[in-house]
Amino acid sequence: MDYEKEVGKLNEGVNVWKPSTGVHDVFVMAEPEETVYKDEESGKETPQIKLKVRIKNEEKDWYVGKGITTRSLYGQLMVIGRHHGKLEGQNLTLNVIEIRSKDGGMQKSYTITEALRIIQEGNITVETVNNQPESQALYDPANVVK
Repeated sequence: MDYEKEVGKLNEGVNVWKPSTGVHDVFVMAEPEETVYKDEESGKETPQIKLKVRIKNEEKDWYVGKGITTRSLYGQLMVIGRHHGKLEGQNLTLNVIEIRSKDGGMQKSYTITEALRIIQEGNITVETVNNQPESQALYDPANVVK
């Protein structure tokens, strides 16, 4: 067994932020870096970005998978970056809720208030989701689990 490697793995993720359900004030400290998550079991690689953020006066790394729509957390971050010309220095309000998925399981849904505002002001072109503007589909109270 490679003990050095195993000890290194134990310390990985200590500084990683994984948002819990609720409302979070997030300050973006640096522009995102492109990274790849590699599942050790399957070997599958997933593109993502890494953001240096400050949460409650603690510096953390926040990894966000690359989504394919502006509804995704990644898409919302890109909307904000495009609107301001950068993400670094932005104060964000992240709302995390649990919703029931189509298969009956639970999953987290992420909405960044500032992205929703930019979309609603008509500053970007959005797709439609279930025949409603994407800005309305970002947060659907019918899916909130109480």
